[in-house]
Amino acid sequence: MLNNYGVIFDSMKSIILRLLFSFFCLNFSLSIASNTSSKDKILETNRSKYANTINVKQNDNGIVNILAQAATTDPLLHKITDISGKTKIELAELYYNTLFFPSEEIFMKIRKKDPEKAWGNFIAQAVNKNGCVANGKGQGIYKGCDKYYSLDNLLKSFDNLKNITEENYQKAKSMNTAAVESTLKERDRVDNFAVTDSDLDNLRQIAAFFAHMTTETGGSDGSQSNISAAYAFSAVQEGNCGNGEECEQYKVTSQPSGGNFPQWKKYINENYYGRGGKQLTYWENYEYYSQALYGDFRLLENPGLLVEGDKQYSPGEYGLTTSLAYLLLRYHDNCQTLETRDKNNNPIVNANCGPYYPSVDFDKPSMIEAFGKENSIETFRSKQWITLSDEYGKPGFGLSINLINGGVECKANMTYQAMNRINFYIEYLVRFGADIKNVVISYSNGSENVFTKEDLINNMINNSEGASDVSEWFTKYTTSPLLEMQDGKDKLGIYSNLDKISHITIEYGNGYIEHLDCVGYRTIGE
Repeated sequence: MLNNYGVIFDSMKSIILRLLFSFFCLNFSLSIASNTSSKDKILETNRSKYANTINVKQNDNGIVNILAQAATTDPLLHKITDISGKTKIELAELYYNTLFFPSEEIFMKIRKKDPEKAWGNFIAQAVNKNGCVANGKGQGIYKGCDKYYSLDNLLKSFDNLKNITEENYQKAKSMNTAAVESTLKERDRVDNFAVTDSDLDNLRQIAAFFAHMTTETGGSDGSQSNISAAYAFSAVQEGNCGNGEECEQYKVTSQPSGGNFPQWKKYINENYYGRGGKQLTYWENYEYYSQALYGDFRLLENPGLLVEGDKQYSPGEYGLTTSLAYLLLRYHDNCQTLETRDKNNNPIVNANCGPYYPSVDFDKPSMIEAFGKENSIETFRSKQWITLSDEYGKPGFGLSINLINGGVECKANMTYQAMNRINFYIEYLVRFGADIKNVVISYSNGSENVFTKEDLINNMINNSEGASDVSEWFTKYTTSPLLEMQDGKDKLGIYSNLDKISHITIEYGNGYIEHLDCVGYRTIGE
């Protein structure tokens, strides 16, 4: 029996030892898991909340890169924002919100003279522009715009566009259509936006994007110099069109000229006034971008999606995705990006086209192509590819104005709208830290105004800190780099002598000279 007990004892001892070993291993693994969990929690706390929305390499998103950099270079804001210990995405979000949606506290730190009155004027002007108009109600500047135009929505929208252009390219490849090359170029334009080998080009692209959106969303009245980036993103819809006004000029009331639109009567109850970050306007643009982005006619059938959203996308995603598409995609007047052509390069209209078939084949370059090399921009017109000559504008910001709104803003003389866009562009270049040597305004009589970077910065600072009781012709709050204000007036008389301006150029530290205006240019649509 003793032997049996000994065997039993040895067996039990072995079992106990195995249990102890298992318990030790389990405890050790739990300890590791616990420590890992703690580290994960720390990492999760510090991880960017946009990590799942940026479909690019880490630290390789141009929008985030430039905004984060601006948090340390902006001459008006970098000293009043706490940037210590923040990640790149946190810096970008901090700067973005401080610039476009400043709190009263931040605003008063910028505006040192008569800050209470200045804040009141700032809010009043923003609200007078109908604030963030949505769902037929004027919501005021801080009751919706900050959400609609949030950095999160902007990054999601960019990611959406990357996915869309990749899908278009893959679809063209699978169909083996003639659009393989064009869809590849569009995908690459989106993928390479502001992440080129040139830091200056990246900065210029982002500055141009924000300059044009600032113009469209409340940064200027067009007929006067209400110019400051702080007024950007204060509207989602055009004027009072979504707030009671009929805005009949944007409705489809008859068969459009210049094309075949057999289903036009189906859309007579819709109104295609400006909506979103680029103020998408007119039914043909709603149809084109709906087809190009979503492969259907949702925006044509329900233009209110840019304000109301749906189950798939938020209002801001619709509004900002179309804005980015306007920047980065070519406008093919013949159907969509998956068009096909015969052996003579003539367009073949097929079932993939929308309800509107233009009678004129026209391929309009994307806005971002304006920042390419000279004599490198091609467009399809009159059944042949042509290279845009200097009569349409030299590469640079001026050509981008021509591509966006040349018929209105690119006249024989400088227009208010174009001048405001130029001021915005220069303002963002300064804020984002561009190496600027000077800006030169040339007049038809041979005289010039020359602004060094120091001049531009001083104007921005002095204007933002100046007295608020300036004349009604000028905004109560301006950060314009080309306005030297004195006693509430334009000391140099730039805005009162627009008809005498021949050209405006900017020279960078590397010697490159960019043309900023579109005075006298032939419009792209001609």
